[in-house]
Amino acid sequence: MSYNMLGQSAGHWAKYMKPYILRLRFNKSDGLAHVTHRVTGRLVAGVNTTETDLRSDMVNLQDVQKGMKMGQILAERLKLKEVNQVSLELEDELKKNKQKFEPLIRATIYSLTKNGIQFV
Repeated sequence: MSYNMLGQSAGHWAKYMKPYILRLRFNKSDGLAHVTHRVTGRLVAGVNTTETDLRSDMVNLQDVQKGMKMGQILAERLKLKEVNQVSLELEDELKKNKQKFEPLIRATIYSLTKNGIQFV
């Protein structure tokens, strides 16, 4: 393991190299995707299917279409903040029920990459 002059490992600095984290949370009725800055803990951009502007559009959509729409909107909001790279972090609930929400997760990630957001 390599150490720098301060005696800290290289892994210590890795979190500063990938500061933007995409967090996804889904349940039966709604979905949430937001990007936070790892170092400061501030919310950079987010989208929720229960937002007033989106609620009417999301009612008739299937899971994959919801994920695509969420990814598209989140990508637009990230571009406004000049964020082009994010890393993915799944909530514990999604890790347990990954099979149930996998199409929604894949659709959201695909839509983000299609709209110019890179995953590191």
